[in-house]
Amino acid sequence: MNWLNEPLSTIDRQWPAALLKKAETFLRQGKVDELEETGNGNWIAFVRDTKDCDVQIRLLGAEVAGCQCDCGADTMPCEHAAAAMLALRDRLAGAPAKTTRKAKTALEKKPARKKKETFEDILNRVSHDELKAFLKEAFGRQRDFRNMFMARFAEPDDALGKAGYVKLLKNILRSGVSRWGYIDGRGFRKIAKPMNELIKQAHIQIDKKQFLGPMHLGQAMLEEISEQFTTDYDGGGYLQGFIHEGIQFFKKIFQSADTAQSLKNELWNYLLEQCPKPIYLDYGGTYHGEMMELLVVYAQAGEPENRLHRLLDEQLLALSATSRQDYLREFRKKYWLGWKIDLYRQLGRVAEMNALVDANLQVPEFRQIKLEQTIADERWDAALALIKEGIALAIEQKHPGTVTEWKKQLLRIAQLRGDREQLRAQAQELFQTDRFRLEYFKIIKSSYAPDEWSEAARTIISALEKRELPPDYLLPVLEEEQDWPRMFACIRREGRFDMLLRYEPVMLEHFPQESEKLYASWLRQTAERASNRDEYKQVVALLQNLAQKYPNGKENTASLVREFRERYKRRMAMLEEMDKIK
Repeated sequence: MNWLNEPLSTIDRQWPAALLKKAETFLRQGKVDELEETGNGNWIAFVRDTKDCDVQIRLLGAEVAGCQCDCGADTMPCEHAAAAMLALRDRLAGAPAKTTRKAKTALEKKPARKKKETFEDILNRVSHDELKAFLKEAFGRQRDFRNMFMARFAEPDDALGKAGYVKLLKNILRSGVSRWGYIDGRGFRKIAKPMNELIKQAHIQIDKKQFLGPMHLGQAMLEEISEQFTTDYDGGGYLQGFIHEGIQFFKKIFQSADTAQSLKNELWNYLLEQCPKPIYLDYGGTYHGEMMELLVVYAQAGEPENRLHRLLDEQLLALSATSRQDYLREFRKKYWLGWKIDLYRQLGRVAEMNALVDANLQVPEFRQIKLEQTIADERWDAALALIKEGIALAIEQKHPGTVTEWKKQLLRIAQLRGDREQLRAQAQELFQTDRFRLEYFKIIKSSYAPDEWSEAARTIISALEKRELPPDYLLPVLEEEQDWPRMFACIRREGRFDMLLRYEPVMLEHFPQESEKLYASWLRQTAERASNRDEYKQVVALLQNLAQKYPNGKENTASLVREFRERYKRRMAMLEEMDKIK
């Protein structure tokens, strides 16, 4: 379809009937939003579809020079870009025509230009009653404005408790629900402003030592937003972020010396009531742990402590009553046992804590607690026995990551004891089995005398090269040993542009001309593969980096820009981005 350089007014004549029908349907249904000019004939629009799309259009005079859409269509225009072009055509066609300028006579006077009013001018001119009437009208018609206004100025009656905040939160969350019944990315952007305003006002109240309102808001956020997780996927953690803010209110209330003890007790009892609820365990992510931490840290001796123990025991008993032996059951058992151990520690009940740890040494985290105690007492034989038993259990359970963690503890003990032989042996084993990490290589190096290290280093590097490992493992070792020729040879052999950029300073210092040649070659390949605006921006950034850092960078950059303009003259977005190169 050849539609480039066609007048916008007649461009739809070049389109297939099916495309034109879809575009007209989008336009008729009002799905083209936020159409605006960004300058120099460039226009943007937002088109609502099953996936909301951003469209860019470029005009040269009255002709369409190019367009883009992030829907992923293989050819342009897609139905979204076509709909945006129709909307733009209608916008420009509806603009008032420019009148022909007449020659002025000597008697004609140039009319005085009226000064454009600013926001402050209008605010000062409008009467109180007019402004109040406008706010009432906007409050009644625009949900987003209503939510923002209530978040900023509403003060729920303390007699209603959290009910006032619950009602307000329901309205805010409802405003972000899409037509498909859940809060998507666009919906989150709609609710973010009023939610952030509520949070801001709550922090102001806390600073004023007014704690009741923030506590009620935090409770409402915990309950209402958690309920939203049953229908919404919060992969980005945006909604959980609001709950984390609410729990921060709880934390400040507990920490403040100005909070009445009765309010702290009320909040503690509330958290104790909420924590066992399945919705928090199923969807709570990390904030359930924050709730438990507050319960454990601020548990008072006596009846509150006993109630928390009963809660933990009930959860453990319920898990032991199930016949299922799966990951989730074991995870939750470890979770509740961990909090019971923390509670004993918090209350200074060391003997009971140790007994619970000893009864559950099959759990690596609890074995680690026992290990820390033996290391603190310098009971090295007992520590080594704990580690070896942990390794055997992990091997039996086929948990190689846990095996590695225990071997790190063997290395740690060798360091604490100054045992050079064991230090070298453990570091060498970990270097081989734990992705050839540079930290182990450095430990191995520290175990050799300077006159012995050169030969040992050559042996290790040769072994790495024979294994044909990715450069991510070999290059850090070569850099540590300052083996620049081998580094450059490795980068060139692998053809990894990202590696050249990572080690650019040392490559420029030792191989400036050769590095520049590789850079230009790989930049051409990057430009060839680029297919969207973000990738074009990356190409431009690489061009600018070439100009700034390399010996002949400015000349090479100018040459590459000319080459790309000729080779990719149909990539309008790339040309626009290259216009920004100074």
